[in-house]
Amino acid sequence: MPTIEFHGYRAEAERPLAEEVRNRLAPLPFAPDIVLSLGTREVVEDLSGRPRPFLRVLTRSVERASHLLQELRPIADVEIVLINFFERKPS
Repeated sequence: MPTIEFHGYRAEAERPLAEEVRNRLAPLPFAPDIVLSLGTREVVEDLSGRPRPFLRVLTRSVERASHLLQELRPIADVEIVLINFFERKPS
């Protein structure tokens, strides 16, 4: 399940951006698996104190990461995190 986290966005900017993200990603074949993590409200800034909001994409699939980056990069800074998943071994 690809997860898109919104980091450093003010509430008034986050909602319209989330809607644009939904519209851009809706045509992807794996769109029903995507979840958005909204409302974190932390401050994200560089060392000079300038705001640097970004979207963080977490996924296990390099292919999906590539598709998501292609769609999201025109509208926001994007960080891709490839994660591993380990199923619990039965006892």
